[in-house]
Amino acid sequence: MQYTNLHGLPSPMKIRDDLETIIYLPTYMNYTTVYKEFKMHFNLEHDSDKPISYATFHKLWQLLTPYIKFQPSASDLCDTCEAFKADIKFANDDDEKENLKFEYKKHQIDAE
Repeated sequence: MQYTNLHGLPSPMKIRDDLETIIYLPTYMNYTTVYKEFKMHFNLEHDSDKPISYATFHKLWQLLTPYIKFQPSASDLCDTCEAFKADIKFANDDDEKENLKFEYKKHQIDAE
């Protein structure tokens, strides 16, 4: 839970059958990267003890905190990117669509 307080973003939507808010961790994270950080911090604080295995870590995560998830790829797009995607989708003619794609690509390059 402390980890999600540092790195997580709450979802504006609720789980359908529960009152818990889904907490999303950034797209560059996954179970393996979080486990490596856990293991590193555990080793710093407990010199002689061994941390739990990755399989146990993953199983406990699923069992105890199913509302902590990872953002899917491309879900961290800015508002401008989202607007370009919507405009491209609903463009009426090919010229307009090509112009929007060009501007969108330019925006992505500038953002990088």
